Amino acid sequence: MKNRYFTGTFILITLLTCGILIKADSQIQFAPSKFKVGTMVVSENDQINSLMENYFKQELREIDDVEVVDGDRLDTQWDLLISAHVLEIKHRSGESTGFAAICLRFYNRIPSSHFKDKWQSKYEDLAAVHLPTGHVAYHPISDLDTYCKEGVMDFEQKYLVGMRYLKERRQ
Repeated sequence: MKNRYFTGTFILITLLTCGILIKADSQIQFAPSKFKVGTMVVSENDQINSLMENYFKQELREIDDVEVVDGDRLDTQWDLLISAHVLEIKHRSGESTGFAAICLRFYNRIPSSHFKDKWQSKYEDLAAVHLPTGHVAYHPISDLDTYCKEGVMDFEQKYLVGMRYLKERRQ
């Protein structure tokens, strides 16, 4: 009699414990994955380089689902890249006009899993990208923060809105 009571109690406790664990596991909320975005600014003027890089990173950090990573074009940490090439416009005398020509490009990395096996290792080391989009602008150097803010907004509209939609549909 004692053996039956013990066995029945053991089975009941085991079933209750398994049921609680299964229910708890089904309610776990995983943290949503963030988009890894890198920034890269190329300019002859180091001050402009660091200013624009900081402005871009500051604006990107304000977006909840973005993780700012290193933006080296040969590095594969990023999934999306904002690249700016800045040319300071000068008078013939060499004095600055206070304006710059800026070529802003947005790159979207192609995952290495989209390539055949023999090419995957190559594209893990060297990022393959889709054709970049972006624009060229003539902008005052004194107002680069506004330009970077508008550039990040443009980036969000061209890339992140669509990628968020696809991510939601997959879930």
